[in-house]
Amino acid sequence: MMLLKCVNIENFGPYYGKHSLTLKGDTDELVIIHGENMAGKTSFLNAIRWCLYGVAKDRSGGAIPTVQLINTGAVSEGSKRVSVEIMIVDRDADGDTDVHLRRQRQGKSGIANPTADKDFDEFLDVDVAGNVLPDDQFDDQVNNLMPERISRFFLFDGELLKEYEELVREDSSMHAREVKRAIEMILGVPAAQNGKTDLDELGAKAARAYNREAKKHADIHESAEAADRLRDEVETVAEEVKELERQRGITQKQLTDIREDLASQDHLADKAKTLGDLEDRLETLAVARKEKEQHRRELARDLWRDVLEPRLRHEVDKLEREREAIGKAMNEKSVLLQERAKQHKAIEEEKCATCGQDIPEDRKMKAKASLAGVEERLEQLEAMADGDRHDSLGATIKRMRDVAPAGVSTALVEIEGDLARNDTDRVKMQRRKVGVEDDLRGFDPDRIRKHEREKDGLLRLIGKHDDAIGRATDTLAEKRHDLREHQKKMQSRDEPTLNQLRIERDLYEGAGAIFEASISDLTDELRGRVEEEASSIFKSLTTDSSYAGLRINENYGLSIVANTGDIVPVRSAGAEQIVALSLIGALNRLAAKRGPVIMDTPFGRLDRSHRENIMRFVPTLADQVALLVHSGEIDPERDLGPVKGKISGEYRIVHVESTKSRLEKSSG
Repeated sequence: MMLLKCVNIENFGPYYGKHSLTLKGDTDELVIIHGENMAGKTSFLNAIRWCLYGVAKDRSGGAIPTVQLINTGAVSEGSKRVSVEIMIVDRDADGDTDVHLRRQRQGKSGIANPTADKDFDEFLDVDVAGNVLPDDQFDDQVNNLMPERISRFFLFDGELLKEYEELVREDSSMHAREVKRAIEMILGVPAAQNGKTDLDELGAKAARAYNREAKKHADIHESAEAADRLRDEVETVAEEVKELERQRGITQKQLTDIREDLASQDHLADKAKTLGDLEDRLETLAVARKEKEQHRRELARDLWRDVLEPRLRHEVDKLEREREAIGKAMNEKSVLLQERAKQHKAIEEEKCATCGQDIPEDRKMKAKASLAGVEERLEQLEAMADGDRHDSLGATIKRMRDVAPAGVSTALVEIEGDLARNDTDRVKMQRRKVGVEDDLRGFDPDRIRKHEREKDGLLRLIGKHDDAIGRATDTLAEKRHDLREHQKKMQSRDEPTLNQLRIERDLYEGAGAIFEASISDLTDELRGRVEEEASSIFKSLTTDSSYAGLRINENYGLSIVANTGDIVPVRSAGAEQIVALSLIGALNRLAAKRGPVIMDTPFGRLDRSHRENIMRFVPTLADQVALLVHSGEIDPERDLGPVKGKISGEYRIVHVESTKSRLEKSSG
C-alpha cells in the first residue's frame, strides 16, 4: 500500500520557489486543499504525476513540455530548474518502508534559452529505507508502488472525468484493451497469470523428459522426435505470438500517445486559428478606426456651420421681420399713392368722376382733409418703404440661408461612439490575443503534420501486427493439434518409466488448463464483485430513486439499470460523473495494489444533494484521500459538514500574483 507523507515542490507551474505539503502518511486520512481557479490545484496534482512518471498533462491530455512546467517568474530571474520530491510510506504485511523519490530537470549548460525537452538534463534520486539506490532503479520502485497504467484510477482531475465516463460506457471503444488490463492489474489478475506461466514452464520441462525417454523405444521413436520438434516449434510460435502482441501493445501505446498529442494539438490548432482570427479582427478594427478618424476630420471642417446655426437663425429671423415690415410699408405706400392721385384729380376737376355733377364744397373740404392725411402718412412711410433695402435684405437673407447647418454634429457624435466601441473591442481582442499567445507558447504547427503521418503509419503497422498474430495463432493451433496426435501415438507404449513421466506431464498440462479456467473464473468473479461494489456505491451516491444499480460488461464498462431492469440509454453529466466515481471507488476497495486517491475539482457538475452524498462517501474511497476544491464547487461550512470530524488536515493554495502561488496550512 502506497501512502503519501510529504510533497516538496520547487518552481513547478505557479509554485515559485520551494513549497511543501505534509500529510500523516497513514490510513483513514482525508486532506482538503482549497484553491481558486488558476491558483495551482491542477499543477499540484501534475507535480505528483510528473515526479512519479516524468509526464505532466494539460487539459487535453497532452504532455506539457518541460519549459512550460518551470515557473515563469523563476525563469525571468534566470532559473532553469524544476524539481518535485515525494516522501512515501510503502506499507505491507512486514511493516512500513520509507521511500523518497525526487525528479529534477535543469537546463543544460551552454543553452541560454532551453525550449525542447532535449535541452534539459534530468536527475533522479531514489532512497529506500535510508539506502540510496542507483537512478536506474527509480522506475522499478515506482512500478512497485503504483504502475503508471493504473495511476489514472488514483490521480485524476475531476474536470477530466469525461475520460472515465467513456471508460464506463458499455459501448466504449476508448482504449478498451488497455483499460481492461489496467483494471485487472489493480485487481491482481496478472499475479494469477504469472502462476499459469510457471505451470506452463514446468509442463514443458516434463514433456521434454517424456520425449527423451520415448526416443529410446523404436516403435514410438519417430513420434517422440516429431513431438520434440513440434514442442520446440509450439514454444517458438507461442513466443512469436507473445512478441507480436507485445509489439502491437507498444505500437498501440505509441498510437494512443500520438492521438492524445494530436487531440492536444487540435486544441492548440484551434487556438492558433483563433489567434489568426483575432489578429485579423484587430487589423480590421485598426483600419476602421483610421477611416473613422479621417471621416471625423473631414466633417470637422464644416462643424463651424453647425456651431453658427443658432446665431444665424436668430439673425435671419430678425432680417426677415425687417424685410416683411418694409414690404408692408411699400404695399401701403403704393395704395396711398393711388389714393392721393385720385383725391388730387377730384379736387382739380371739381366734378364727380362718377356722376359728372359738381362736387359740393363740404365734400371738397373732406377730400382736402383726406388728402392731407394721405400726404402725412406717405411722408411717414417714405423712410420705411425702402425698396433697395428690401432687395438688399432679400439678398442677405439668401446668402445667410446658403450657410445652412451642415448636419455634421450628429454624425460626429455617432463617430465618437463608434471610436469608443472600437477602442473597447480592441482592448478585449488584445487581452484575448495575449491569453491565446500564452496557451500557444512552444506550439509547433509542423508537429501536427508529422504526427498525422506517424498515426497513419502506426495504424498500418497495427494492421500488419493483427495479420501476423492471426497467422501465427493459426499456425500455433495447427502445431498443437499435430503435437497432440503424436502424443496419442506415444501413449500406446505401455512402459512403467514412460507411464510415470506421462502422468507427470499430463498432471502439469491438466493443472495448467485448470489454472487457465480458474483465471477466467477469477476475472468473472472479480468483474462481478466490481459490479456489486460499484452498484452499491452508485446507489448510495445517486439521488434518482428510479435507478436500480449498474451492470458491467467484459471490458468493465458500466451501464445504469433502471428499476424496470432496462438499461438507461441517456445519462446526464451528473449521472456520468457518479458512474465514473462508482467505478473508481469499487476498484479502490477491491484493489490488490492500493494507493492514495488525489482528486482535483470533483464536484464541478454536481448539484448540492449529490455533493453531500459524495462527501459522505469520500473518506471510504481509499485509504488516503486528498481533495483539491475551489469555492465555486464547495462551501466549507455547508459541504464539509458531513466529514468535518474526519478531516486530518486542510491546506490553502494562495494566489499571490499571476505567476506565483503558495501552499499554506489552513487554520480551518
